[in-house]
Amino acid sequence: IYYEDPKTGQDVVLRKLYGGANRTWVKYEDIPKNLIHACIAIEDKRFYDHKGVDWYRTAGAFVNMFLGMKNDFGGSTITQQTAKLLCLGVKWDPALWKSEADYEKDCRQGGMWRKIKEVPFSMAMEVKYSKEEILTIYLNRAYRGAGARGFEAAAQRYFGKSAKDVSVSEAAMLAGLLKAPSTYAPTASLERAQNR
Repeated sequence: IYYEDPKTGQDVVLRKLYGGANRTWVKYEDIPKNLIHACIAIEDKRFYDHKGVDWYRTAGAFVNMFLGMKNDFGGSTITQQTAKLLCLGVKWDPALWKSEADYEKDCRQGGMWRKIKEVPFSMAMEVKYSKEEILTIYLNRAYRGAGARGFEAAAQRYFGKSAKDVSVSEAAMLAGLLKAPSTYAPTASLERAQNR
């Protein structure tokens, strides 16, 4: 929805309307390197070294799960998280899910069995797609809170600017949302977002 700025006579965006997901797809070459580096640093430090599964992290996650210890690092790589976002090939169907958010919630559930399915799917993704293609899918699809899916929508939502214009600290905050968007969004708690 646009309005005319009375001072300049220019059309200005008042509000963007969207359907199932607030998402703007951004090509890999247009994603700021700060966002890429922040995401890899917080989610998958060995992203460029593994073939879809980080066996060290996976083993650690399973040991922690079976011993009831706290899991500080999680077992999923960016590739595995991308596989989860793609719901292992199950497509959103309005006859089955009321909204895309419900679909993604159902796909995230499934515990150990879903994790087991993620392994071969993630390894196959690494054969078929480049690391850049996997990052592009992940950065454009992952939920960032407040209805925003992907970094571009999140940058617009939280900072009122394009992801290409975010500062290093803003990129770090957007990457920090990956763990728990509802908890670490600056609209939920600026202090928690800054601490994260």
